[in-house]
Amino acid sequence: MPPGGGVGITSINRQTSLPELIAEVCKRKADGMPSLGKCSMVEPHIVKARDAAQRKARPNIFFDSQSHIDKARNLSLTDPSFNASLKPSMSHGSVGQGCHLVPVQNLQEDSGYSCLSQMPGIRPRSCNGITSASSKRTVWIFHSFIFFGSRRAVLRKRHGSKDCLKSPLQRNHVPCTSMHPAISMMNLPSGHPFFLKHVEQELAQWQCGKYTHITRAVHITDGKVIDLQTIFSRPSQDCPVPVAVVFVYFHLDTSTNRLSYQFEEENVQHEVGGQGLAAGMFERWLDRIIGDKLQVRQLHNLATPFEVTRLVPPPTHTEDVAAAAVEAQAAEESLFTRQESIKSGKEKAQEDKLDLSTLLANIFDAADEEDEFELTHKEVADLLYATPLGLTDWDIKLLLTTATEFETSRIEYKPFVQAAPEIIEALLKRRAAFEERLLANPLGESQVTLEAIELCYGEEIEEVGKATREAFAQVDHAGTGTLSRHEFRSCLMARIERLSLQEVQMLMQMCKEDDLGQVLYEDFPILLQQLRIDALHNALVETDVSMLRTHLILLARRMGLPPDNIMPVWDLRSVLLSADQLCLSRMQIHVILSIVHPDEHGEVDMGYFLQVCCTVIPQMFDTAAFAEKAATIAKEKADQLAKAELEELQGITSSLANKNRRADDEDQEDTQANAPDRDAVEKNLIHVGNQADEKHRQQPTLEVRRFLEAMHHESVAACQLSEAELRGFVAEAEIDALGEVAYVEHIKTWVPILFELRKSRIYDSILAKEWGPGEEQLVNLSSYEAQFPLSLSTEHGDGEDNGRPGSAASSVSRRKTGNARRSGSKQLDQGDEGRPGSRSGKPRRTSNPGSAKRNLSSRSLTRSDSLSSQGSERSSRRGSRAPSRTG
Repeated sequence: MPPGGGVGITSINRQTSLPELIAEVCKRKADGMPSLGKCSMVEPHIVKARDAAQRKARPNIFFDSQSHIDKARNLSLTDPSFNASLKPSMSHGSVGQGCHLVPVQNLQEDSGYSCLSQMPGIRPRSCNGITSASSKRTVWIFHSFIFFGSRRAVLRKRHGSKDCLKSPLQRNHVPCTSMHPAISMMNLPSGHPFFLKHVEQELAQWQCGKYTHITRAVHITDGKVIDLQTIFSRPSQDCPVPVAVVFVYFHLDTSTNRLSYQFEEENVQHEVGGQGLAAGMFERWLDRIIGDKLQVRQLHNLATPFEVTRLVPPPTHTEDVAAAAVEAQAAEESLFTRQESIKSGKEKAQEDKLDLSTLLANIFDAADEEDEFELTHKEVADLLYATPLGLTDWDIKLLLTTATEFETSRIEYKPFVQAAPEIIEALLKRRAAFEERLLANPLGESQVTLEAIELCYGEEIEEVGKATREAFAQVDHAGTGTLSRHEFRSCLMARIERLSLQEVQMLMQMCKEDDLGQVLYEDFPILLQQLRIDALHNALVETDVSMLRTHLILLARRMGLPPDNIMPVWDLRSVLLSADQLCLSRMQIHVILSIVHPDEHGEVDMGYFLQVCCTVIPQMFDTAAFAEKAATIAKEKADQLAKAELEELQGITSSLANKNRRADDEDQEDTQANAPDRDAVEKNLIHVGNQADEKHRQQPTLEVRRFLEAMHHESVAACQLSEAELRGFVAEAEIDALGEVAYVEHIKTWVPILFELRKSRIYDSILAKEWGPGEEQLVNLSSYEAQFPLSLSTEHGDGEDNGRPGSAASSVSRRKTGNARRSGSKQLDQGDEGRPGSRSGKPRRTSNPGSAKRNLSSRSLTRSDSLSSQGSERSSRRGSRAPSRTG
């Protein structure tokens, strides 16, 4: 007999009783004998009375609690052959005739796990553990199971002197090849239990080589059905933790050795050896489940493309062994990428445009929740500012001016989104060229302050503010200080002699709105001051001679530029007013028209007009010259103020000084008395017009020819208007569809502006010079002719004239008007030779009333297409860049 009265058992099978198993395990542990090795699960029904009767010695057995001992004692009362006297664990010695209690200290260190099946009649409800002080081993007793394991291999939670598993979920995930504690396993140091090998053999036939899997037992049902789960995943070097995994649940019936399985989220069970998936379909089945999970995860991802670009990718950690190979592969990929980018540069640019167009379309469609295809101006502006377009604040405002705004302050965004990518590209190119010029000449840029604007444009802005306040008061009868966007725009357009079209467009983007979308117009003068500052700091086209010339040529072609490049001065005024790439003020446009020298018929050579504009406009937007001019004006005003204060403090004590001062004052009074004032000039000009008016209608008008003759009459000289003032006055005449001028209204509108211009100091340096053809200060544009010619070839010219509505009619009308003038018109006082800019040797021509007429109040001017591309006219974009319907 072995020591301790145990029974020596050389083989373990399903007929071995539980007491014999316990005795053999404890005996081998105490004697240091080898482990029993693998054994099958001991089924509960094998422990019967005959097993206890066959024992010749008392086995070693112990339990973890008195409750379990009581249950075993009750079991012995019902089974006479299994009569044992049991006491709690940690007791030592032979008790009664049933079993020996095994002290924990007798257990030896073991690298594996030992587990015994449950005793019959004892329900699993709790688990406790006893720790050996000598061997640092934990003996786990799962109700009636004995389980040996190391500290680090079990999930435990300290409760005084006991350890127990944390939760039922963790009890199902005991380490050691994912073995459930209710599975019988005797000292298995390596390898898998039989049921795991059974599952692995089945998985090997699935041929899922690209997936990694792990199988573990999770539960036992009715003591014979083992539930297992296999997790499939595809970890990679860049993503070691898989984003999505697939669970496959296996069920092994140990009584029949039947194995079945089912995929997660599916109700169909497949039986091994029976009906199931076809060979080779398992990997595709896993791919489908993984793909569905990734797709759902992508739909749940609410990150916007902009947020994705802002996220820093996590660093990739690679092993040192494969570092060289990875770097070589990255170098090859980089070289391949560069080659591909070189080959398909144009295609890539086209894709970027399409991507931007798609991005804007998606953004605006998402904002249009009601599917009305319209958004408010504020919504469109907020979307553009929130979208990473790479545009500055000024450029975004320019982009907004191309949108068609209805009277309801809403914008139809579909045409705007279609045209936006090309406009954005043009704006980015212009901005890049502007910044490059600033870097090349850093001293040419000066900061424009609000004080400088007040010194140079203070009186002009004050007059504009006074005129607009009157217009606002006529609409805002309640005096609330707010107007709708349509009303605000209408008031600005009603003072078109004070504000240019581009100024109105930009002011509509700058005006402040309340929560109800109403515009607060009380701060309009401040907005105008800010507009002048921004215009000087963002002179992208105004300071680039090449872009400025190209832009004006394109506008002239849209106005019907004839083959001889001769246009009426009124058409040239419309060219300047429709220059959407230039933020010219209305007074600046008037100054340009004042210094241009037309012939006696009001016609100007386009090449000469381009010279004047390309010389004067860059000077108007030169921030360094503007700052210098503002400093000069400030110094003169300071000197005048100091002189006045000094004379007031010193007093006049000398009689001679008093006499001289009185003489000077009398001379000044005589001079002022001789110079006609504004009212006298208006009356004199109206009288001259009445004399030339032969029709004497209720609304007095003059034909263009008669108006020109009247303005050169000798009676006009009494008004003491300078040549520049007279040229500007004539060029500002509004010509209706019948070719007539409402001269009375024109005189009352522009004579006050002429007197205001006399007080302005900012334009002195320009008006004081002579700007006739051939003057030295005019810039030479011959070098730009090859880059973008002024005149088109005959074949191209005919094609473009056909594409411009009204150009053919303009030419015919011009010829008819010229013939009529040659047959019946009188010679003007000043001949061809005495008028700079006249064309000697050529028949006299006058303006075509139909083509010269550009009614500003009707907002019939079409915006230029040169924003998107210089040198080409895209008719497809005219609809989206049409003027606002609110006008």
